[in-house]
Amino acid sequence: MTLHQQAVNEISSLSEDQLTSLIMFIKSFKTIGVQGGVNANAKPRQRKCGILKGKFILSEDFNEIPDGFEDYI
Repeated sequence: MTLHQQAVNEISSLSEDQLTSLIMFIKSFKTIGVQGGVNANAKPRQRKCGILKGKFILSEDFNEIPDGFEDYI
């Protein structure tokens, strides 16, 4: 039995709801390659340093030991 025949046999035994889910999965799987997530021919995206700078604000006492944790230091 070929892989194609095995896939057809498995698909033919699915319920309508399972078929709908499978079709949605296949469509999403195909778009992943288009967006560069899985596509082996896609160029890796260049990362930019500091892109989130200023997006997070830490409290003034960020480096202080929280109350009750002094014994663990």
